[in-house]
Amino acid sequence: MEIVCKNCSKRYRIDESKLPENEKVYIKCAGCHQKIEIEPVSNRDDSSRAAPKPPPSEPAGAAEQQGSPKTAEYFEPGTKTALIYCEDVQARLEMEKNISNMGFEVRTINNREDARHYFRYNVFDVVLIYQKGPDPEKPLLEVLDYFNNLAPKIRRQITIIYIHLAGNRYDFLEAFSKGVDVTLSPMDLNNLQRMLPEFLAEKENRYKIFFECLKKVEESVL
Repeated sequence: MEIVCKNCSKRYRIDESKLPENEKVYIKCAGCHQKIEIEPVSNRDDSSRAAPKPPPSEPAGAAEQQGSPKTAEYFEPGTKTALIYCEDVQARLEMEKNISNMGFEVRTINNREDARHYFRYNVFDVVLIYQKGPDPEKPLLEVLDYFNNLAPKIRRQITIIYIHLAGNRYDFLEAFSKGVDVTLSPMDLNNLQRMLPEFLAEKENRYKIFFECLKKVEESVL
């Protein structure tokens, strides 16, 4: 079935067979973060299953532009933060749920500009990039390119997890070639809550000496 966010008009396609029959479901729009209410299957007739089409006068891409974050957002020191790029609604909801349950503030992005906006004001602890299908599409490659070109000091503070069909957490060469810290298979999402603390601890140990030395240099300059 297809649904549309009433706030920003972003469209989603969801597997209706995975929705409960007798209770409402809410998902968070990746564009504007508003809740989208989905009626129980038993309450929907055939006409309600199809999402309304946008007005003919609306230019292509207007919905995505309206949904892009515009205002600055700041997190209190010590807040655990995670950023998600994922065009697959079901996978995104699963990741949001798991990471939120671990105490992270979670935000979602749709493109490179969204990533640039969020990192203008904050450095996120975790970035999850989910590839839908066998080959990466242009927006995903642009998001990867953005993170690969961050200043080394900032990049080393972020644990980037790339999820795709051939992902393997033990294939360090592949992760290095893609400029990420670890690659996972979509099947690994079921164990994300268990694995994420391990990834964060590995990243901290890897660059512990680097940040200790950097701190001493900065203190000596001051």
